[in-house]
Amino acid sequence: MRSRLGSVVRWAVALMAIAIIVGGLAFDQPDTRSAEQRADDIASSLRCPFCEGVSIAESTSQVARDLQAIIRERVDEGAGDEAITGEFVARYGEWVLLSPPASGIGLALWALPIAGLVAGAVAVAGLRRRSDTTDDRDLPSASVPSRVEST
Repeated sequence: MRSRLGSVVRWAVALMAIAIIVGGLAFDQPDTRSAEQRADDIASSLRCPFCEGVSIAESTSQVARDLQAIIRERVDEGAGDEAITGEFVARYGEWVLLSPPASGIGLALWALPIAGLVAGAVAVAGLRRRSDTTDDRDLPSASVPSRVEST
């Protein structure tokens, strides 16, 4: 059983290493999006501050159209996605982000489901291991008379 657990751990470590490497390579790719696509992506990631729970890109209000124009203007000036998003966060707070940031309470929101899955997997593995190691010595033998007499 221990060798099987060891091989599972080795596979898990190998898969996590591959995921980290692939994730790192994905972030190193140059941005090939057009200015219009970048502006749309930024507008889709920001909540309209004056609308009811929709992104700037989804809203049809005049305020949202004005904010889209500001985003396009900043993209045309050469500002990066993070800089533009940062300006909106500075003005309206982190609430304006449709996805919680991966820091502080936002990190907890991202990590909680993963931690739950890991805890569940560990619990299942522990229960399986305990049931696999049940000793026959703990069970009553046929040669030992039962304390309960049949009537």
